[in-house]
Amino acid sequence: MFDLSSILKKNGVMSPVLCYSRKKIFEIIASHGASLTGLHHTEIIAGLNSREKIGTTYIQNGFAFPHMIIPDKATESALFLVLETPIAYGQMEDIKADIILALFLHQQTVDNHADEIEQTSLILSDITITKTIRSLRNIPNQIYLLIINACSNNQE
Repeated sequence: MFDLSSILKKNGVMSPVLCYSRKKIFEIIASHGASLTGLHHTEIIAGLNSREKIGTTYIQNGFAFPHMIIPDKATESALFLVLETPIAYGQMEDIKADIILALFLHQQTVDNHADEIEQTSLILSDITITKTIRSLRNIPNQIYLLIINACSNNQE
């Protein structure tokens, strides 16, 4: 079973984040992700951009799900960011995101839990959840609890 709480820690929730572009948000994710995973920040930016070239990781309701496969030597981790204002996220300017879950996972985790990982993205992109997350923008600890509870309640 994929358990988001095993890789997303309270200090992995950043809110509110001031940012104006997808390029900058990837830099922020890479900077924080480097200390969590043990990878170099440039490796993370390259991995996120490479995945994004396959197709946008924007899901719905302002929620984006950038992710990358990391080497087995790196530590699996997650970051959750709530932006101060939405940014253009996809190829088209009208796709805007302000809630972002970045995952750094081993290939084996993705292979064994792909359906559960997808379910996690659908739970967190639900309009009720995204509205609640936005209302808690200035309370990262409450956002963390909401995310973990929403995901764990749906697995039962």
